[in-house]
Amino acid sequence: MQHVLLTGAGQVGAQMIKLLHQHYGVTPVVMDIQFNWEYLDTLVERDWFIPVEGSILDTELVEETLRKYQIRHISHSAAVLPMRVGHDPHPGFFEVNVHGTAGVIFAALRQGVENFVMFSTNGVYQFREHGVSGPVNEDYPTGLSVHNSYGNSKATVEYLLKELTLAGRINGRVLRPGEIYGPVFSRPGDTEIYWKSMFDAAIQGRPFTLEGHPEHRLDWVYGKDVAQAATTLLMSDEVPGFAYNVTYGQCMGIYDIKDALDKLYPGNEVVLKDCSRGGWNYPLDNGRLKKELGVVPAYDLEAGIKDYAAWLNSLESK
Repeated sequence: MQHVLLTGAGQVGAQMIKLLHQHYGVTPVVMDIQFNWEYLDTLVERDWFIPVEGSILDTELVEETLRKYQIRHISHSAAVLPMRVGHDPHPGFFEVNVHGTAGVIFAALRQGVENFVMFSTNGVYQFREHGVSGPVNEDYPTGLSVHNSYGNSKATVEYLLKELTLAGRINGRVLRPGEIYGPVFSRPGDTEIYWKSMFDAAIQGRPFTLEGHPEHRLDWVYGKDVAQAATTLLMSDEVPGFAYNVTYGQCMGIYDIKDALDKLYPGNEVVLKDCSRGGWNYPLDNGRLKKELGVVPAYDLEAGIKDYAAWLNSLESK
């Protein structure tokens, strides 16, 4: 069966390739603007998927791929992310995340795609406008904000996909993850991933000081849990809802990471220096994902660190 397309071969995409191969017997087609083979080879076998190198902005390539492989299910995660370009307004948010995603959606309509799963963000929720007094479920107001260009780009295409879904033209589903962490490589030129630096130092027994960094108390989720949720949405013919939060369901930050590392690696030399406190008080509510699809996160913070450590240690043995 080769009727599945994944756009994006990053952390979650790689885990979805593994799940599709191992649990569904599916060899997905995977489109990415540039494949990081050094990274992918640490997680999946090359014959588990069919690579197509190119941009989602290349409408002709997208159409040709959908047609050639008779694609009926699409998981769309390709996007310009704040971790690559920063949180300030950026043209890529709208060129790729809005225009590019809309192009993929309309190509899917023309080629008779049945299920379309779009990766969104908790940034579509209007926290500043409405305030938060408890865990945030999928019915919390979403929309545009003058504070969040990335969230705006995702909210825009969410509304497009929802309109087409309500009109019966496609089975659209949206996944809104928390802060994703897990096995990942840093790319040249990227801002240093603070949690990765903390993990790596503790696991490898090296000193590391994180200085002057905000706590970043956010709603975290392990990449494998996101992949499990996305794959379930993608391969399910009947899905009751349109949007689903995927989250561990607990707010965490660098101090929680430090506590977990101290427990797992006593005597580690990870130090937090002059790091301010602050962040979210309430997590996303993951009850709908559990109730309607039976998907329960398998990794809390400690389990996530252990799984990440197993992956990191496997790199050293190769």
